[in-house]
Amino acid sequence: MGKKRIEELDALRGWAIFLVVLGHSVIYYPVDLHQDSFWNSVYELVISTHMPLFFLLSGFCFYYETPYKKYIAKKIKRILIPYIIFNV
Repeated sequence: MGKKRIEELDALRGWAIFLVVLGHSVIYYPVDLHQDSFWNSVYELVISTHMPLFFLLSGFCFYYETPYKKYIAKKIKRILIPYIIFNV
């Protein structure tokens, strides 16, 4: 049986990703948009919501079927070992 997909949740995840990129890519040069109160308010709204929304959706989508110890061992093999190897 395949994984169930919720299209609305996928769309919201897309928006969350877009907001994370937008929140981390503020450019001050050649035009500093923070001088305009409207754009500064938009920026404040984005940075106050983008990471909480992203983590909320990530936690909602977090799911594992195997026992917890097996799940952690799999994540260590898949994420931690390559991380250590590429950083050494």
